[in-house]
Amino acid sequence: DNFGTCLDTGHYHLYGGTQEQAIREFGKTLKVLHIHDCYGIKDDHTIPMLGSIDWSNFVPTLREVGYEGVLNMELKPYPYMESDIGFAFAKEVMKSLIK
Repeated sequence: DNFGTCLDTGHYHLYGGTQEQAIREFGKTLKVLHIHDCYGIKDDHTIPMLGSIDWSNFVPTLREVGYEGVLNMELKPYPYMESDIGFAFAKEVMKSLIK
Protein backbone atom coordinates (compact mmCIF):
# COMPACT_ATOMS: atom_id res chain seq x y z
CA ASP A 1 0.00 0.00 0.00
CA ASN A 2 2.93 2.36 0.55
CA PHE A 3 4.51 1.76 -2.85
CA GLY A 4 3.82 3.75 -5.99
CA THR A 5 5.45 4.55 -9.30
CA CYS A 6 5.93 7.79 -11.20
CA LEU A 7 5.72 7.81 -14.99
CA ASP A 8 7.83 10.49 -16.61
CA THR A 9 6.46 10.51 -20.16
CA GLY A 10 9.55 12.08 -21.70
CA HIS A 11 11.96 9.67 -20.03
CA TYR A 12 9.91 6.66 -21.11
CA HIS A 13 9.84 7.96 -24.68
CA LEU A 14 13.64 8.34 -24.66
CA TYR A 15 13.92 4.62 -23.92
CA GLY A 16 11.73 3.75 -26.89
CA GLY A 17 8.57 2.67 -25.09
CA THR A 18 5.04 3.87 -25.69
CA GLN A 19 3.03 5.60 -23.02
CA GLU A 20 0.39 2.87 -23.20
CA GLN A 21 3.04 0.21 -22.46
CA ALA A 22 4.22 2.11 -19.39
CA ILE A 23 0.74 2.79 -18.05
CA ARG A 24 -0.29 -0.85 -18.42
CA GLU A 25 3.00 -2.08 -16.94
CA PHE A 26 2.69 0.13 -13.86
CA GLY A 27 -1.08 -0.40 -13.61
CA LYS A 28 -2.50 0.26 -10.14
CA THR A 29 0.95 1.20 -8.77
CA LEU A 30 0.94 4.34 -10.97
CA LYS A 31 0.50 7.24 -8.55
CA VAL A 32 2.31 10.22 -10.11
CA LEU A 33 2.74 11.57 -13.65
CA HIS A 34 5.39 13.93 -14.98
CA ILE A 35 3.76 14.80 -18.29
CA HIS A 36 5.86 16.43 -20.98
CA ASP A 37 6.90 15.82 -24.55
CA CYS A 38 10.26 15.44 -26.27
CA TYR A 39 11.69 14.42 -29.64
CA GLY A 40 13.26 11.18 -28.45
CA ILE A 41 16.79 12.61 -28.39
CA LYS A 42 17.01 14.49 -25.09
CA ASP A 43 14.79 15.35 -22.15
CA ASP A 44 13.20 18.46 -23.70
CA HIS A 45 10.32 18.97 -21.25
CA THR A 46 8.16 20.59 -23.90
CA ILE A 47 4.37 20.91 -23.99
CA PRO A 48 2.59 17.67 -24.96
CA MET A 49 1.88 17.36 -28.69
CA LEU A 50 4.82 19.60 -29.62
CA GLY A 51 7.32 16.71 -29.66
CA SER A 52 7.23 13.20 -31.10
CA ILE A 53 5.25 11.31 -28.42
CA ASP A 54 1.99 9.76 -29.63
CA TRP A 55 -0.63 11.01 -27.16
CA SER A 56 -3.68 9.50 -28.87
CA ASN A 57 -4.21 6.71 -26.33
CA PHE A 58 -2.63 8.30 -23.26
CA VAL A 59 -5.77 9.30 -21.36
CA PRO A 60 -7.87 6.31 -22.50
CA THR A 61 -5.16 3.98 -21.17
CA LEU A 62 -5.04 5.90 -17.87
CA ARG A 63 -8.79 5.38 -17.59
CA GLU A 64 -8.39 1.70 -18.50
CA VAL A 65 -6.09 1.08 -15.51
CA GLY A 66 -8.19 3.23 -13.17
CA TYR A 67 -5.65 6.03 -12.67
CA GLU A 68 -7.06 8.56 -10.22
CA GLY A 69 -4.06 10.83 -9.70
CA VAL A 70 -3.19 14.30 -10.84
CA LEU A 71 -2.25 15.14 -14.43
CA ASN A 72 0.95 17.05 -13.65
CA MET A 73 2.87 18.80 -16.43
CA GLU A 74 6.64 18.98 -15.99
CA LEU A 75 7.74 21.74 -18.34
CA LYS A 76 11.06 23.43 -18.96
CA PRO A 77 10.88 27.19 -18.44
CA TYR A 78 11.13 28.23 -22.07
CA PRO A 79 10.80 31.95 -22.76
CA TYR A 80 7.26 31.46 -24.12
CA MET A 81 6.25 29.72 -20.89
CA GLU A 82 7.03 32.85 -18.87
CA SER A 83 3.92 34.53 -20.20
CA ASP A 84 0.25 34.00 -19.49
CA ILE A 85 -0.10 32.99 -23.14
CA GLY A 86 2.32 30.07 -22.73
CA PHE A 87 0.57 28.77 -19.64
CA ALA A 88 -2.84 29.21 -21.26
CA PHE A 89 -1.63 27.19 -24.26
CA ALA A 90 -0.32 24.39 -22.02
CA LYS A 91 -3.65 24.32 -20.18
CA GLU A 92 -5.59 24.05 -23.45
CA VAL A 93 -3.35 21.19 -24.60
CA MET A 94 -4.10 19.29 -21.37
CA LYS A 95 -7.82 19.93 -21.78
CA SER A 96 -7.65 18.51 -25.30
CA LEU A 97 -5.95 15.36 -23.99
CA ILE A 98 -8.58 14.63 -21.34
CA LYS A 99 -11.77 15.24 -23.32
